[in-house]
This record gives sequence, C-alpha cells and structure tokens, in this order.
Amino acid sequence: MGNQDKPSSEVLGILLPLLGFGVLFVAYHITNPPPPETPKTAVQLKFEQERAAAREQAQAESAKAQAESQARHAELCRWVALCKKYGEARQACAVAGDFQNCLEVKMGEVASILNQDCHNDGTLINDQNDTPASWKCIDVSIEDTLHIGN
Repeated sequence: MGNQDKPSSEVLGILLPLLGFGVLFVAYHITNPPPPETPKTAVQLKFEQERAAAREQAQAESAKAQAESQARHAELCRWVALCKKYGEARQACAVAGDFQNCLEVKMGEVASILNQDCHNDGTLINDQNDTPASWKCIDVSIEDTLHIGN
C-alpha cells in the first residue's frame, strides 16, 4: 500500500530526461542569442523607399483605371437602357396621331438626342465593342434605383 503514493520509476525515467533537454535548450538560447540584424545602408533604405513609392503609384494608377472603367461601364449601361426605352416608345407611338409629340411625352426632351444615338429598334447607333449586354447592366440599374454612388 505504501508504493502507491510514490511516483513510479517509469514516469521519472521519462520526465527527468525531458526536463534535462528543456534546461539544455533554454541554456543554449540564453548563451547563444540570434545575431543582431545588420543595419541597412543608405542605398538599401533609398531602394526600399523608391520601391514602396513605385508600388503606391502603381496601386493608385490601377485604382484610377478601375474607376474609369466602372464609370464607362455605367455610362454605357445608361445609354443601353435609354435606347431600349426609346425603341419601346417608338413602337408605342407608331400608331399615335402625332408621333413626335408622343415621343416627347414618353421620353421627355431627350427624345431628339436619342434619335441621333439610337436605332429605331432600341440599340445604340455607335455600338462599341465594349457595350455591355442589358443583363450585364443590372448593377448599374440597381445603383440608379437606390441612388448609390451619385
């Protein structure tokens, strides 16, 4: 019954070597600290500053290009929507007694401008290669509906 209170020799046989390795590890790191960083030269500092400035300039240019691209996308989407509305108004006004008056009532004063920029079927006259399809303009129509970004 007295042997149960003492730790077994197996446990001591494992813990003592682990404790010894731990002490040696700590002692090694105390006596052998990592070497200090060498101070950077003026040339290295200047190079890093120039690199950081170039990186910031590239990020600014990229952000500007992205903003311009988004603005162009939004503008084209608005034109696509206007021309589509113009085409629908032309169809609705085709049977009206006063066609031009009907267009002006439905489209407002932009009807005369749209006559120059939109085909009768509601497509852009000067359709560029980057003119988005109507379904790609959903983000712009949501922003316009919610008045975001204006």
